[in-house]
Amino acid sequence: RPPRSTLFPYTTLFRSDSILQLVVDDSRNVLYSRSEKGCLTAWDLGSDGQAMERVSSLSLSRVVEDASRLAATIDSTNFKPLVHMAVVPTEEDSLVHLVLVTGSGARLYFSTRGASEDTAARPSTLRLLHVRLPPGFAPSAPPQRPTRVHSAFYRAGLALLASSPAEAADVLWLVWDGGMPASSCLMEGQDTVAVEGHTWALHEVRRSGALEK
Repeated sequence: RPPRSTLFPYTTLFRSDSILQLVVDDSRNVLYSRSEKGCLTAWDLGSDGQAMERVSSLSLSRVVEDASRLAATIDSTNFKPLVHMAVVPTEEDSLVHLVLVTGSGARLYFSTRGASEDTAARPSTLRLLHVRLPPGFAPSAPPQRPTRVHSAFYRAGLALLASSPAEAADVLWLVWDGGMPASSCLMEGQDTVAVEGHTWALHEVRRSGALEK
């Protein structure tokens, strides 16, 4: 990772907009930041992981505008706020690099390369590739859908959405398969789990050996 002195010149950029989340793509050496005002920024750490250069930033309004262009029939309020972002490593997908989850449970898939750039090129942009709507938007789907999503988790096509339809209890939505734009699976599975109280964080705990019930 870049030495601490390399990071200092950039700290002044965030004084008026607090950083809510930082994630690192170790497979590509790219750092992403998500701010309180919904600004998404990509930072190139260099091929050796020892540099730090700001590649591109998208404001929340730009993210919503781009998502509305790809999903023109959907109310733009479904694409804000941004509540979570997750890296998609190279072993999982070479085209998609980042997933954003919105307050409605929509997933926005981004790349850091232009449409004509080689897959080995260093990051040069933030480009929205695909919008995946949450459960409940298809004409044949049940009327229930996530509301007031405030926390999420995403990895390998599995999305967990912590929704707060009521003040005293959450509903955890599990959505799997069909998550990637290039996926051969066209249908998603879904389930819900009632949670007593408020979900403060979602994180994966990996265990070695056989799964335990």
